[in-house]
Amino acid sequence: MKEMQSVMIIDDNQVMARRLAERLKSAASIKSVWCCGFDEKEINDCIEKMKPDIILLDMYDMEKIDQKRGVELARTKGAIWRNKGVVAIVLLTVIDSSETTEIGRTIKAALTDGTVDGYVRKPATSIEIHEAMCAAISQKREI
Repeated sequence: MKEMQSVMIIDDNQVMARRLAERLKSAASIKSVWCCGFDEKEINDCIEKMKPDIILLDMYDMEKIDQKRGVELARTKGAIWRNKGVVAIVLLTVIDSSETTEIGRTIKAALTDGTVDGYVRKPATSIEIHEAMCAAISQKREI
């Protein structure tokens, strides 16, 4: 399996996504980072064009006021994304996966059933995010 070269950030907050992209670009193993919102056509076009190795996927879509949008996208589109070369999908969210809420259980279920390959709780440093991405890639290598 190839090393992580490219990352796509799917986030409804494009300002935050661009800031994160700039921070991640400083990591030696990452050659390129792209950002897009939750629009499915935009996501598909970006995946087709950019061929990301890993997707950092925000959990919450503020436009649609949908706290589970990220997991729903991964659950319905993840296999398609993986068939197009995406190696791993990592959730990036302010929600704690250990919470006993429905959202926390949704995150845990997505991690357990393989819908997503990793999870990072915001706020996170670029080092923490990079480590989570590397762990998700390594986990895929072991399978």
